[in-house]
Amino acid sequence: TFVEYYADEACTKPVAWPIQEQEEDVYIYAKYIEGKWTVISSTKEVKQFFDQIGDSKARFYLMNDVDCSSLATITAATKFACELQGNGFTLKNLKINRPNDQLTKTSIFGEITSTAVLNNVRFENLTFACKFGKKQDINKYYYLFTSLDKAAKISNVAVSGGMLMYDEERPEILLPNLRESLENYLFGGYATDEAYLTESGGTGFSILGEISVELGLASYM
Repeated sequence: TFVEYYADEACTKPVAWPIQEQEEDVYIYAKYIEGKWTVISSTKEVKQFFDQIGDSKARFYLMNDVDCSSLATITAATKFACELQGNGFTLKNLKINRPNDQLTKTSIFGEITSTAVLNNVRFENLTFACKFGKKQDINKYYYLFTSLDKAAKISNVAVSGGMLMYDEERPEILLPNLRESLENYLFGGYATDEAYLTESGGTGFSILGEISVELGLASYM
């Protein structure tokens, strides 16, 4: 898969177009990566990544930092099975939501399956909004994932952001209930968030600062 044209053989400096006429020959290096990949360099490809996040054969390669402020709110995944190589770059200002569809568990990435690969990427200011019904258990609403297969390859993924939870019919009682009962909301499938961080040994997800859980506004959706 073609990635980009570079001005150096190590493929670290993208070519600045147009090339200015020079007396000496100018060498341009084309970078390819083995296999079939979708190269992410704009919000268009970020949207494609979330559209195909449940496809175990889909592979994505992040080329640069992408500010997703202009991207429409994305519906949270129920399953994450694809591969994303982040190459140290950052996806910024993503907005994810999960409408009230009576799921027993919900999160940004959903169930992380055995085929999932998420490597060397940062999610900055990643906002997740949940709308839930009267009979749903808010302690089954997680920020990152609902379950994690041990065979999944999650490494060097850093996250900052917040979680908005609300019920349009009960805004006056939601916030106190959250503060009192929502204890384990980052990682699903673990007794506590600390248990996941200890077991992962710092090689999986890491949280940059404190993830805030707040009363949301219906207009967010």
